[in-house]
Amino acid sequence: MSGAAQAPDNVYVYKDLRSLVNLSKFHTVGNLFSFVGGGVMVEGRIARFTYLSLYRRHLIELYGPVRGVLMILLKSLHRVIRPHLKLH
Repeated sequence: MSGAAQAPDNVYVYKDLRSLVNLSKFHTVGNLFSFVGGGVMVEGRIARFTYLSLYRRHLIELYGPVRGVLMILLKSLHRVIRPHLKLH
């Protein structure tokens, strides 16, 4: 019996299913379904909607359903209340 370590049976293989980049409040770009021949490039409102829905799902998974939804609601409320122009 040699002292060489055996490789694990379950080796993690990364599969990029989608990539989205939120560049600003008004511009989001991404590549969806990249496992199918290069994927589909998206931008604009569709990419923004996809990015926000994935981000919200991430918050809910990270903090749990109650805290995740509460954080989403508080962030929405903060967006309404805060000034849109810096006053200093």
